[in-house]
Amino acid sequence: MRRLMKCKALIIKMPDSVPSGIARSFNSMIPVIITMFIFGIVRFITNAVGTPLNDLIFNFIQTPLTAIITSPVGIVVIYFLYMLLWGFGIHTGYIISQPILEPIFLINLTQNAAAITAGHAATHILTKPFTDSLMFMGGAGNMLALVLAILIVSKRKDYKQIAKLGFIPSLFNISEPIMFGLPVVMNPVLIIPMILVTLVSLGIGTLATVTGFMGYTYVMTPWTTPPLMGGFLATGGKIGGLITAAICLVISVLIYMPFVKAMDKELEKEEEK
Repeated sequence: MRRLMKCKALIIKMPDSVPSGIARSFNSMIPVIITMFIFGIVRFITNAVGTPLNDLIFNFIQTPLTAIITSPVGIVVIYFLYMLLWGFGIHTGYIISQPILEPIFLINLTQNAAAITAGHAATHILTKPFTDSLMFMGGAGNMLALVLAILIVSKRKDYKQIAKLGFIPSLFNISEPIMFGLPVVMNPVLIIPMILVTLVSLGIGTLATVTGFMGYTYVMTPWTTPPLMGGFLATGGKIGGLITAAICLVISVLIYMPFVKAMDKELEKEEEK
């Protein structure tokens, strides 16, 4: 598409009186048609030889990715990088979560739901409701925990004001007011605990799931489901899911607290200078 869009011979020239938005739609018409035609031919050929394009994608891309994501080391590395990139202001939800993780997590969730409906035991720990309800309470990096830590231990009025403004959005897992308003991004003091709380919550949730205390997540809850309630609903109404989410939140607050205090002291020294 990008290469074809650069080819001037394929651009339909519109009069200057045509609005730019409409003109761009016509400019991309021929490249879109050609791209669809090319992949239609590829699909036709792969079907004819008995290896459909969808199967090739599944075998050579999705299966290896699934093996990496379902391994303990792989998932730790992925979420370490996930939060590290967030710390540099890169919204990894759009470059890691949605295109890579969520399709696999959705398959896991569907298989868990099918197994439980059939009266069998679920087998997949990692699903999107699992990450949303334990690792992303208040948004990426358990931002609700940071809000609470600021309100509890910070002595700075400006931090507390920002925390108050971000509290309601964080109840619906919207982290941007805190992530960019405090800010957390490009803040080396807060990047460290943001990574820690994510990995610690992942570990707690995994342990609670395999021991049966929490149970497996198999209900697709909206990502805006308020913290604690998400863990309860995603496990089909198990109180262990709510308690596990509460434990993750409390421990996340405790992890953030010393870093918030350190940030207070650092800014106090800068103001004294």
